[in-house]
Amino acid sequence: MLDLSLVSALYHTAREITHKTPQIGGTLAGNCTTVHFGMLDTARQIFGAPVQLSIGSITLDGTTYYDFTEEELLSWRSGHTRPRYGLHAWLSLPHLGNEVIDLTLAATLNHAKPGWVPAAITFITARIATRLNLEYHARLVGDGVLEELNLVRGRQA
Repeated sequence: MLDLSLVSALYHTAREITHKTPQIGGTLAGNCTTVHFGMLDTARQIFGAPVQLSIGSITLDGTTYYDFTEEELLSWRSGHTRPRYGLHAWLSLPHLGNEVIDLTLAATLNHAKPGWVPAAITFITARIATRLNLEYHARLVGDGVLEELNLVRGRQA
C-alpha cells in the first residue's frame, strides 16, 4: 500500500525546488516532464523501491488529454522539436501495481480551469485519480523516454 506521507514529502520537495527554479517558471503547473524526471532519484530514495517515469495521456470525465499520435512520436524521435508537447508525464511504482504518483497534474488542471480539482488535492495517486474520474494511460515507461523523444539531454553520471 502506498504511504501518502511519503508522497506528500516528495510533493513538498518538488514544490520547493520548483519554486526556487525560475528557469522552469517557479511552478509545478505545466512542468510535468521536468519535475517528474528531476524527482526520479529522490523518489527512489524516499520509497526505497523502483520508480519509473511514465509518459502518456489522461482521461478526465471521459475526455482524453495529452494524447499523441505515432506520427508525433516518430517526429520527436527524429529530432523535431516544439515549444510544448502534447503529452503528460508522471511517476509509476511497479512494485505497487504501477501505482501513480503525479506531482504536477492538480496544479496544471487548476491553472487551466480554477476549481477543476479540489484545492485540498495537491498531488494525485491512483486512489485520488479514481475519486476524480481520472485515468492514466502510459505509452512509454523508463528512465530514458525523454531522451528517446529528444525532450531532454542525457543525465550526467
